[in-house]
Amino acid sequence: MRIKFVLAVMMCCGAIFCSALTDEPSHGIFAGVITDSSGAIIPEATIRVQHWVYDEFGHHPREKCDAEVYTDGEGRFSIRLPVGGYDVFIAYPGFAATTRGVRIKSGQTTTLNVELAVDPLTTPLHF
Repeated sequence: MRIKFVLAVMMCCGAIFCSALTDEPSHGIFAGVITDSSGAIIPEATIRVQHWVYDEFGHHPREKCDAEVYTDGEGRFSIRLPVGGYDVFIAYPGFAATTRGVRIKSGQTTTLNVELAVDPLTTPLHF
């Protein structure tokens, strides 16, 4: 009887240990570098991500996840996000804003490097 109890405890511990090894994280890292067309870094660029969670039929949004970060002094950004698809809005004064789509995968780093173009409507003309 005692042997059966010990074996049952060992099996339960083994099952718990194995499930802990196979559990995947529910987040990933989104990172990148923002530059201009000459390759110069753009510090303090705005990176805004938006993710909608829809109902089980994929029709009606139930929840919205927004996050915003800024590039550092070397034009880099990094943010931890829940797994899923995101719309990414990137902007900096004097440059044309751009929107991209990314998919964040569990336990992985998704990289998006973006080159912003000068916005001719906001750039002063010099004659």
